[in-house]
Amino acid sequence: MKINDGITIRKKTWADRLLVILPALLLLTLFVAIAHGNDLDSRLVMIRYLLFALSGLFAFILPYISFPDPGSRLYQLGNINGKKLARFYLVRHRPVWSICLLILIATAMADSRGITEEFTSQLLLALYGLLFFAGIYLYAAYRYLNIGKDSQEWQEGLRGLHVRKRLAEIAKYPVDPGSIPSLINSVVISLVGMLGVVAGAMLYGFFGQGAELLFSVGMFLFGFIKFRSLERNADRLFYQANAFFNEFFGVSAGPGSDREPLKVDQLWWIPGRWKANSWGLMLQMDRKLPAGRYIAVGHLFVWVIAYQDAGRSAMFAVWLIFALLHHGFLMLTATQAIAPKWWLRTLDKPIHWMIGRFWIQVRWLLPMMVSMMLMKWLFGEITWEDLNLVFAVYLLTGALISAIISFRYERYWAH
Repeated sequence: MKINDGITIRKKTWADRLLVILPALLLLTLFVAIAHGNDLDSRLVMIRYLLFALSGLFAFILPYISFPDPGSRLYQLGNINGKKLARFYLVRHRPVWSICLLILIATAMADSRGITEEFTSQLLLALYGLLFFAGIYLYAAYRYLNIGKDSQEWQEGLRGLHVRKRLAEIAKYPVDPGSIPSLINSVVISLVGMLGVVAGAMLYGFFGQGAELLFSVGMFLFGFIKFRSLERNADRLFYQANAFFNEFFGVSAGPGSDREPLKVDQLWWIPGRWKANSWGLMLQMDRKLPAGRYIAVGHLFVWVIAYQDAGRSAMFAVWLIFALLHHGFLMLTATQAIAPKWWLRTLDKPIHWMIGRFWIQVRWLLPMMVSMMLMKWLFGEITWEDLNLVFAVYLLTGALISAIISFRYERYWAH
């Protein structure tokens, strides 16, 4: 990608794109298959659930895919203005928001009967999903681009000092005050998106589809205006946020620093040949990002959907998507901060690191299967066929993504 005055960032290889294309194809195929047999009302409910979930997703994931930006030094050398920096900031999220947009379109337009019978209604349904999603995404991008100054104040100022003392006295829990604005942002963005979905559904019940569509236009304008308000000072805000998160993600031990480190003997499910490989990667990953907490939140979200009587098809889709999202944590094992290339090259061959990555993902299989069986027993929302299919897809995609990540990262050892 060209920045300015001949300064460029290395273009993505086909392996980089494959990491985005394969999950996108899997998700699109899944949603097309589910939506194809449903009427418009059912697909509207599916889109509402999707928007509900995507609001929570972007509330948590945006800082992790935004900062630290590896191109920040090149931006400085190229003397990039605030407007261009804001654009690069949005482009950095493209692999995520583009997949979300395609899924929303596929859910609204998948029924072939609509080409002759309900095409206009499907277009309006797709427009509703796209506008609402764009609005909540731009609002989340606005909040996190504006977070650097607040995080620095919490980290170095009196507010953070008071909070740290308070938590130490009451809860005996160490916390990094600089992370508090991120937590606040996560809650605010989630509430705005989720309550917005509920408000739109209420308007639909009182006034019809036009009112809900008009509400989505308002949501889009809200997010668009908020983000545009930062463009003039986007360069200052970008570098502030990038500097803070570069220190927070790179130096801080993170939320898991107060816990006992993982022991090799705890990896009972991993064969001895790859136990050391998986342990080394998991130990580093746990220091950077305690994935178990995010997985637990994901299970809670799935159970909330099941409690709403979403139906077998919807629950099967939710479980399948949730299973695929587990593999996103493997991306951490292809970073210099977690697994330096010299370290991998010195200790073992690429094929064994690939197998080690696969066994890392197997750890989430038992909790997922237990959760699904409990849900089947309590709600009857899924069947044994669904459970077995999720089990098989999880293992196959885990092996595939482990292979792709290993090939993509370790093929550059010679360089």
